[in-house]
Amino acid sequence: MIAATSGKRVPHPAARLLAPSLIFLFLALLSLEVVWSGIVSYYAVENPADALRLDPANAAAVISVADEDRQGAVSEGKTIDSEAMRSRVEKALARDPLNAAGIRLLGQLSDEPTAEKLMERAVDLSKREAIAIGWLADHKRVAHDYASSMDYVDLLLRGQPSFVPVLAD
Repeated sequence: MIAATSGKRVPHPAARLLAPSLIFLFLALLSLEVVWSGIVSYYAVENPADALRLDPANAAAVISVADEDRQGAVSEGKTIDSEAMRSRVEKALARDPLNAAGIRLLGQLSDEPTAEKLMERAVDLSKREAIAIGWLADHKRVAHDYASSMDYVDLLLRGQPSFVPVLAD
C-alpha cells in the first residue's frame, strides 16, 4: 500500500532549478550590460570612432567626434556646417544633458549672448572645461569686467597649471 501524503505537492526536480536558473540568467545579462557600457565609455574617451561603431548613439562619443571635426575645420580654415553639427550635439545632449563638453561646443557654435550663457553653464557643470573657462576669461576681459576675468583665469590655472607660460605671453 502506498503511504498517503499530507496534501503537499512535491515539485518536479526540474521546477526546483527554474528559479535559480532565471536568477543566474538575469545576473549574467546584467553583467554583460555593465561590461559593454564600460567598454563603450572607455572608447568614447580614448577612441570615439570605435565607440560610435559599438554604440552609434553614445553621447560622449558623438560630442567628442563633433568637437574634433570642429577643431580640424578651424585649424584648416574650412567652413563648418554649424547647423548640422548643432543638431548632432543637441541629439547627444538629449541623452546626456549634463555633458559639459557638449554644452561648451554648443556655446562655440552660438552667437554672443547665447554663447556666454552656454559657456557659463559648461563651467558650472565642470570646472575642468578649460576651453569654456578660457573663453569666458577672454570675454570678460574684452567687456572690461577684469575682476570676473581674473576669477576665470584663476580657475583655469588651478585646473591647468601648464597654461601659465601661455598666459604669461
